[in-house]
Amino acid sequence: MHNPADISILDYTYNLPQEKIAQYPLANRDQSKLLVFQNGQISEDRFREISKYLSSDTTLVFNTTRVVNARLHFLSAKKQDIEIFCLGPDDGSQDPSQQMLKKSSVQWRCFVGNLKRWKDDVLTCEKSGVSLHAEIRGRQN
Repeated sequence: MHNPADISILDYTYNLPQEKIAQYPLANRDQSKLLVFQNGQISEDRFREISKYLSSDTTLVFNTTRVVNARLHFLSAKKQDIEIFCLGPDDGSQDPSQQMLKKSSVQWRCFVGNLKRWKDDVLTCEKSGVSLHAEIRGRQN
């Protein structure tokens, strides 16, 4: 088990071409691809075949969380892209999707891409009639 203080976001940063990312779920979800790691080898199958890879005493845990659009792009005063990835509400007490719907101020814990380029006090992004403002309230390594 790793100490969370030793984990870096750079360990999870890699190039993934846009065309490799599913934009919508398949109509027949059991037709989704299944990545299989078995006997030191990686192969591909379909989710409907998952029972071939599980023993009879396997416990499955289903994740019923919802995905929210949490990747925001802002431009600095010098027109440099700053990406803010929202991890969750700062107070941790409310459902993230409900926080995204709020029309008032909300504080989030975030990863920031290109943080060194963020020289402005407040970043602003206007899109589809919605105005977003971002400011740094604290830093954590």
